[in-house]
Amino acid sequence: MNIYFILFFVSLMIGLAGQLLLKKGMNNVGEVTLFSKGARNLFRTLLKMFTNKAVICGVMLFACSTLLWLVIISGLELSYIYPMVSLNYVLAAIGSKMAFKEEISKMRWLSIGVIIMGVILVSSS
Repeated sequence: MNIYFILFFVSLMIGLAGQLLLKKGMNNVGEVTLFSKGARNLFRTLLKMFTNKAVICGVMLFACSTLLWLVIISGLELSYIYPMVSLNYVLAAIGSKMAFKEEISKMRWLSIGVIIMGVILVSSS
């Protein structure tokens, strides 16, 4: 298997871990209201966000995933590999169901199936 594909799947998993950590951190921070409660509240919310360990770790994982992505696109055609990034939607749905007990409707599962079929078609091209 091509090293770029291995890096791609590692990047996907790191990105997924980053998303799950960001969600965990934001569950602790609470809902963000940007301007409706004034600038002081916005500053406090931003401070809570960027001092939350899960949010910090999530951002760091995204940075690592981005660095890997730069390596990946240096060796693969973007028109080929970028559609496969949609696997993130599939992994995020599964991860959110497992980690946060989120409900996923039948229509969303059907949509996820369509994404998987698209990835299979792109990968066979």
